[in-house]
Amino acid sequence: MSFDTSIMATKYCFLLATIAFTAYTQLVTKWQLVLHGDVPAGWINQLQYYIVFLRNPWIISCFLAVLLMAFSWVMTLSEMPLNYAYPVYLSSVLVIISVSSFFLFGESLPYHRLVGIGVIICGLVIGFGRQ
Repeated sequence: MSFDTSIMATKYCFLLATIAFTAYTQLVTKWQLVLHGDVPAGWINQLQYYIVFLRNPWIISCFLAVLLMAFSWVMTLSEMPLNYAYPVYLSSVLVIISVSSFFLFGESLPYHRLVGIGVIICGLVIGFGRQ
């Protein structure tokens, strides 16, 4: 691998890490909310609910993932134009979360949303296939 190819691979690794950390935090948070149950009525019960929830090791791992995501995003932006990196990041996260939430949590993924995901993927390939 040449030096230029190595630099290009590194900047894409930071972008992929940003996408992965973001997806991780969203999916793990949803998973833990499902396991934790509904938010109770009454502000004291809600406060207790959130204190217990925020002390959950999985949620603490999400805080760490957010910090790592911020670091990888800064590294991404130091190597890529914002008008390239942000649409790729946002579109990729949208596709990953939509599909993953369907399989992991049984959330709906109606036909029109599948078409939208297909359009997003086509847009990524056509508009952002090469920097």
